[in-house]
Amino acid sequence: MGNHLHFDFERVMKRHGTGSRKWDATGTVFGNSAVLPLWIADMDFASPPAVVQRLNERVRHSRFLLS
Repeated sequence: MGNHLHFDFERVMKRHGTGSRKWDATGTVFGNSAVLPLWIADMDFASPPAVVQRLNERVRHSRFLLS
């Protein structure tokens, strides 16, 4: 296992206003938007660069066929 991936778990992403149910619907669900949104499993970290790269490569094909 010589290929170790490094990922920055210290960088926090601001998720308010991004369509995240975890952050944007807390007030609707609980009637109070000051509640910590621990009620849903939603990552608050960026996707790993390798995943973003592969998705970008696929999008550039402009064909979204499942095989």
